[in-house]
Amino acid sequence: MTRCLLLVALMALHVAQAFAALVPIRPRCEYLTNPRGIDAARPRLSWVLESRPAGERNQRQAAYRVLVASSAEKLARGEGDLWDSGRVASDRQAQIEYDGKPLGDGVPCYWKVQVWDGRGALSPWSQTASWSMGILDRSRWQAKWIFDPAAVVPRDADEKARRSAHNGYRSRSTGREEAGKWVAIDLGALKTVDAVRLWPAQSEAHGPACYFPLRYRIEGATRGDFSDARMLVDRTASDQASPAPGAPVESRFEPAGVQFVRLTATRLRRGNGIA
Repeated sequence: MTRCLLLVALMALHVAQAFAALVPIRPRCEYLTNPRGIDAARPRLSWVLESRPAGERNQRQAAYRVLVASSAEKLARGEGDLWDSGRVASDRQAQIEYDGKPLGDGVPCYWKVQVWDGRGALSPWSQTASWSMGILDRSRWQAKWIFDPAAVVPRDADEKARRSAHNGYRSRSTGREEAGKWVAIDLGALKTVDAVRLWPAQSEAHGPACYFPLRYRIEGATRGDFSDARMLVDRTASDQASPAPGAPVESRFEPAGVQFVRLTATRLRRGNGIA
């Protein structure tokens, strides 16, 4: 009995030591978590390493293997029908360029990674991650500008008329900086957006950016009542600098499918006693 127990214990120890002391976690594509609409022909992959057991020191990655499949089911079966990097001797964990089959527009990609530690032991696979391709050929974009038709004025209009027409969407003035103000637009249909560009309103009396909000957030939704709103941009933690005249403030984020966009100013910029 004692010999049997000892044999079982040795087998358990051997199995435990067969796995690497490192585990790849937080797989990213272009430094994003499961992004959609990637426009790079060879997206860059990355991950971080976690020691097992926690706190074990002097561990290093000696090699890695990346597997990319066209479906989650194929990946679960270990089929890298898009790319199987094989064992690559490297300690790199970032900017690993995809080097598999050419990817077309809208192609979904599912991937995972495993690593070898300095002793040559192999880790378990990371969790499954994914990305999808966007439109790679810029000539195929069918986008159009969203604008206020009333803001279009003749080229020969005087300067005052032109500045007034391009004052943008705006709310009523108030005497309180903390008064919540918001403006929302309907894009007319579900659109995929990944950036918002805010132009400071032009004001003949107070300067181009006098009423640009100090703090604000931008939300997107598929419903007009914003009951399913998701945060796109959050600038509510600290005061934002006033943009230069004619210089837009651009914020980029993970692509989102929305029809309605709402900007809420949580703290207004004061000028001449009004905000």
